[in-house]
Amino acid sequence: MEIQTIETIDTSQILQVFNDSFADYIVPMKLTEEQLEFKMRSDKTDKSMSVMVKDGEKPVAFILHGKQMIDGKLVVYNGGTGVIPERRKSGWVREMYDLILPVLKEKGAKTLVLEVITDNAPAIKSYQKFGYTINRKLKCYRGEITSEAVQQEAEIREVVDFGWKKMKTFWDIQPTWQNSVNVLEEIKEHCKILGAFVGGQLVGYLVYNPEAKKIYQLAVAPENRRKGIGTQLLAALKEEVGASISIINVDENSAAANKFLQKSGLKVFIEQYEMTRAV
Repeated sequence: MEIQTIETIDTSQILQVFNDSFADYIVPMKLTEEQLEFKMRSDKTDKSMSVMVKDGEKPVAFILHGKQMIDGKLVVYNGGTGVIPERRKSGWVREMYDLILPVLKEKGAKTLVLEVITDNAPAIKSYQKFGYTINRKLKCYRGEITSEAVQQEAEIREVVDFGWKKMKTFWDIQPTWQNSVNVLEEIKEHCKILGAFVGGQLVGYLVYNPEAKKIYQLAVAPENRRKGIGTQLLAALKEEVGASISIINVDENSAAANKFLQKSGLKVFIEQYEMTRAV
């Protein structure tokens, strides 16, 4: 057996162990090589911070880590931890952490963050043993947009560039990793932005991936809420990509956002915990 970081590992081998590890997951996953490359780019994966266990030439376990600076501190994101079914309970996750934690500390990482499905009790227990604690609960939605825009309070039009300075003022909560500013900047050629304007001023926006039919961010300025602007944005999105859409990792503490999504026709398909630990 050999444990190593993955700078020299071919993507095809990462794909093999990823798909083998998640084939029997609560939500089974099978990615193509192109999808895995996009995921790793989206997660801001750093191969020097990621690990694989190999038995000869066969990959049997892995951890993918991404990194970004948040509030001046280096935060590392677990974009996937897996062990192929026949090698579980072998202690490989512990071995991989024993190898990589000193590397993360040496590189200046301050916080580790991951998401785990709330029904996955064994994984939650395992992460808690490694020092992770639950930070917040997240809801993932998908379904058909059923709401229709009745009021035309705002003008909806496509926006070319992210205007984060203004857009951040609409936030009540911090987006999770996969919906964060740094990640969206990394994949901006795959994103489109719909802006809602009143009197020429931006009062709401929606960032989405038209290929994946996935919403990354949706926000309306506090003083312009409950006027149908969010519904207008969803209606415009429906015209662009169709009714079927998804949005992941909505903070449970944002009661208004969750109520709005459910009222718009979307349904929760999984819930996750965001877990963190200091390095």
